[in-house]
Amino acid sequence: MKKLVLLFSLLSLCNSCFFMHKGTWGNGMCRPKRPNFKLLKTPFKETNLLVFDKTYLGKSITSFALKFYSDGRLIFFTSQDGFTIKPIDTFNKRWENAPNIGYWRVEDNKIKVEYFLCGDSGFYERKQGEIKGDTIFFERDCRTRPFKQKICYDKYILSNMNFDNVPDVLF
Repeated sequence: MKKLVLLFSLLSLCNSCFFMHKGTWGNGMCRPKRPNFKLLKTPFKETNLLVFDKTYLGKSITSFALKFYSDGRLIFFTSQDGFTIKPIDTFNKRWENAPNIGYWRVEDNKIKVEYFLCGDSGFYERKQGEIKGDTIFFERDCRTRPFKQKICYDKYILSNMNFDNVPDVLF
């Protein structure tokens, strides 16, 4: 019995050492220690369905935003105040200094995104959805009862907020 408890304790310790802390947080940026974006294994196709110099703001969750690059990269933003994305949250943000980075892929009007978040020791958030005009609808399971799936959608709507304009709040 002592050997079993010792073995279990050793395995728990190893588990916490190897599988925890998948990401690092510093200077306002979250990055995976060993990048393993699965979406990079999917071939990239150009699209004209996305706008690349503006942000897509979350409609149901207004504290989230996305910025897409034309080469398949993306930036995921959260608001500094926790309520609504403001120009100050996106001002002067580039791939090199963005809070969270990831990738996107489009097939027809279907979109897949994957980005890394540092919460819970780090994890990859993966979403798929559909582009309809200036809105992206991402599917999510919003079930209220176990074993019964219910699909809801998170909307991200194209905004006029770009990354080159200096926000008025800085002055």
